[in-house]
Amino acid sequence: MTILSCHVEGERTRELHSHLRVEIKSATDPSKIESVFPLPLSHFFQVKDLPKGKHLLQLQSGLPSSTHKFESEIIEVDLEKHTQIHVGPLRYKIEEDHHKQELTPAPVYPLIVGVSVIALFVSMPRLKDLYQATIGISTSGSTAAAKKEVRKPIVRKKTY
Repeated sequence: MTILSCHVEGERTRELHSHLRVEIKSATDPSKIESVFPLPLSHFFQVKDLPKGKHLLQLQSGLPSSTHKFESEIIEVDLEKHTQIHVGPLRYKIEEDHHKQELTPAPVYPLIVGVSVIALFVSMPRLKDLYQATIGISTSGSTAAAKKEVRKPIVRKKTY
C-alpha cells in the first residue's frame, strides 16, 4: 500500500482553489496519468494505492491561458523506495496577462441602429420637402383647377 501526501502553497489560493487540479503522472511514461483531482479547500491532499515506481506531481490550472500565466513546480516522487511519503510544499505562480485580453466583438447592432436614427433625423427636412414636393405636384393640378373654379366671378345677367 502506498500513501503520498502533500500541501500546496501559492498566491491567492483561497480564490483560485476551485480552478486548480492536482495531477500525478508516471515518471517513466509522462503521457500516462495516474490520478487527477481538484485541489481540496484545505490545500492538503493524500493519495493512496498509487503503483510503486517514480511519479511526477504537479498542479494544473483551469483558468484560460490567454488571460493567466500559470506555472507549477513538478516534484518527482519515488514510491519504490518510500511507500509512505509526505512531499514538501508544491508551489505555483500565477500572473494575470493584461496584454492578452480576449477580444469581444464590437456592438454592431446598436451601432447600426444609432447611425440609422441619426441619418433619419438629418434627412427629415429633406424628406419633408420631398414629400411636399411630390404631394404638392400631384394634387396641385386638381387643387389649382378647383381654386380657379371657385375664384371665377359669377356673371349674372340682369334682366330688366
